[in-house]
Amino acid sequence: MRAWRAPCLLLLLALLGGCETLGYYRQGIAGQLAFYGAREPIAEVLQKPDLPAETRRKLELVPQITAFAKEELKLPLKGQYRDYVQLPSAVVLWSVFAAPSLSLEPYRWCYGFRLVCVEYRGYFRLEEAQAYAAKLAAKGYDVHIGGVSAFSSLGLFDDPVTSVLTGYPDDLLASVLFHELAHSVLYVGDDTAFNESFASAVADEGLTRWRVARGVPPHSTELQDFRVRQQRVTEVALAVRSELAALYASSQPAEEKQRRKREILAGAQARYLARCGAVPGDVPPEACSGAAWFAVHADGSGLNNARLNAVATYEHLVPAFAALLRAHDGDFAAFYDTVEALGDLPRAQRERVLRAMALPAAPAGPGVPPP
Repeated sequence: MRAWRAPCLLLLLALLGGCETLGYYRQGIAGQLAFYGAREPIAEVLQKPDLPAETRRKLELVPQITAFAKEELKLPLKGQYRDYVQLPSAVVLWSVFAAPSLSLEPYRWCYGFRLVCVEYRGYFRLEEAQAYAAKLAAKGYDVHIGGVSAFSSLGLFDDPVTSVLTGYPDDLLASVLFHELAHSVLYVGDDTAFNESFASAVADEGLTRWRVARGVPPHSTELQDFRVRQQRVTEVALAVRSELAALYASSQPAEEKQRRKREILAGAQARYLARCGAVPGDVPPEACSGAAWFAVHADGSGLNNARLNAVATYEHLVPAFAALLRAHDGDFAAFYDTVEALGDLPRAQRERVLRAMALPAAPAGPGVPPP
């Protein structure tokens, strides 16, 4: 069944690559062939007597998660997650994000005559991601490199479970699988934020239902704490991003914009610490463990436009998709139909619709709280 997949993968990459360099072709083809070629059926892996007990438990849990995804979340399941890959590192690949120095418009890479455009560029080797990011930085772009724990082939290939995922807590493992399977429902070729926020919303609701189905509270203390920390980082990051957007849209001279940008970014970490109750300069408590994310380093790395865009890409439309799912009374099939219809709209129009859905309901009258 798999013999035809490697040639198809080569063809797919060639078609999507457009006029990119042969070097990028080479690393992408070699990386994906090595990744998919290292797969072993989970059923065979479970027969290994030296398999760590925790890895065994996680691999035995995967079929339960995928069956739930298919039956309860109506996610398309073909041959995904029946195989396992042992990776040499803690990430599958590295994504490069970029944005102009005085703009939050993300750098977009388009392939296949612009049929597919994404806001990141993936590399299987960190050194190659760093080299490419350095070239963009030399041209004046803000750059950010982020590690990726999983990715989806959109149902084209039998995506495996990786050793990265089996190292995750049960809830996070389930959440990642739900997220990646959601990409097989719908993928809009020109809108990364739409795709990622949709998948994140599916994963969030899916995880809540998964826990209820297992007879445990919808939100464990550990999960709740994690989500609170994540929400704090997201809230502050989006607030900083909004302030920068206003600055970049102003009529101030470029030099003044650069100066104010440095001030805003330098103050972001203190803003985050204040948000989670810590005092700047003190060792932050566990609740403020995201403080390092807001650091600005002397070499210019750290918090910048590209790093802020990486958060916005995955998070800023999630509340809208969550509201849309509630509007369908949690019916995933009907929700997917509506999302597909949204995906057919022009990009600007679909974002306006989603942003409107994310707004809180207005009060019915003076002094009357919303229902």
